[in-house]
Amino acid sequence: MLNRLLEIAHVTSKAAPLQAIILGLGFCSGLLIIHILPPEDYALYIIAYSFLTTIIVITDSGIGSAVLAEGGKVWEDSTRLGRVITTGLELRKRFSLVAIAISLPTMALFLAHHGASWKQITLIELAILPLIYIQLSTDLLGVAPSLHQRISELQNIEFKATFLRFALVLISLFTLPYVAVVIFVTGIATCYKLWNLRRISNSICDLSQPTDKVVKRNLYKVTKRMMPNAIYTCLSGTLSIWLISIFGNTESVAEVGAIERIARLLLVVMALFYLIIEPRFARLTESNPSLLRTRFLQIHFASWLVGAAIAFSIYLFPEPLVYLLGSHYENLTYEIQLRGLVMGLVFVANTTSSLASARAWIVPPVPLITGQIISQVIAIMVFDCSTTAGVILIPIFPISVIIIMRTYYSLRSIQRLKHPTTANG
Repeated sequence: MLNRLLEIAHVTSKAAPLQAIILGLGFCSGLLIIHILPPEDYALYIIAYSFLTTIIVITDSGIGSAVLAEGGKVWEDSTRLGRVITTGLELRKRFSLVAIAISLPTMALFLAHHGASWKQITLIELAILPLIYIQLSTDLLGVAPSLHQRISELQNIEFKATFLRFALVLISLFTLPYVAVVIFVTGIATCYKLWNLRRISNSICDLSQPTDKVVKRNLYKVTKRMMPNAIYTCLSGTLSIWLISIFGNTESVAEVGAIERIARLLLVVMALFYLIIEPRFARLTESNPSLLRTRFLQIHFASWLVGAAIAFSIYLFPEPLVYLLGSHYENLTYEIQLRGLVMGLVFVANTTSSLASARAWIVPPVPLITGQIISQVIAIMVFDCSTTAGVILIPIFPISVIIIMRTYYSLRSIQRLKHPTTANG
């Protein structure tokens, strides 16, 4: 066990510096957008990106997790791994049409509500459409190199794509500072990332493989169970932007969006987790439930320590973050401290959810969604949805429900591996 921990620590120490640089470039891109776009345009940018996230998550509906779980079983067989990925890509294309048809008209209404002209709305949606398809393919094409722990290559691709985005955003903001242009250049950088991920994936597995009926059935089985949770979690995650859009004003939308940019500081830690820990956990065999339980509890406990460190650090030192956001948002010290608390809980929730998804341990949708809806309603009744601070605090209750239920069902799934006869009834 000690050797295993030392190996992970060694890999993490090598990956962390470059990941920090990648985060820094991404963070700087976000800060440039915050500082140069006026608050009313930045509010439109935030609304557009919240809907982009919604479309991607609804289109995925657990397919990415299902592909990782299924790929973890065959990761050493290039042919079978190729079939898993190509089948996942086909399923995502089908789901995307429904998600786009629902989300784009709704996004247009929100943008119009905050003063966007129909010309602006049309350009923003035209810029987002290619980015949706590029992003959906990018996520799945990263599965094979992740399972094979090609960490340095993945980070190199991420660094180049992030640097390209930073350069293009910088140029666009000083020449054509429009929301649609900023989104469009992000799509160019993501397209470059997609091309490189396809190249490295082709060196690991055979992406020319046709889709597989058995794999499709397995992916559907996992996706049907995960879809309700994925959709609700997505809608819940963007609820803060939607609530402040409806009950607040354009300035409040910009404030919430600016503070959400601070949450990107989590990405360096989460990216290391996705690169190193999650694929290794997905590769563990079910023949050793005791090891699965031990690894799950170790990672879960560590996530609480990291989450607490994140919350405590931001609570003690909010001033540098306020300074980074610029003069438009200099009165948000208290709100940033509150966001730090939520960030700590989000880190624990994301870690727990990722571990469960990597093994296709799925919480039944009815109790999970019911628990989140009840907690969300209570939070909306308790906190003032027309203020930035109130909107920031609303996710605390549903996030806590996610942590409790996913932890319980993950441990229960491991327990069933020890007693397969009992589990099967």
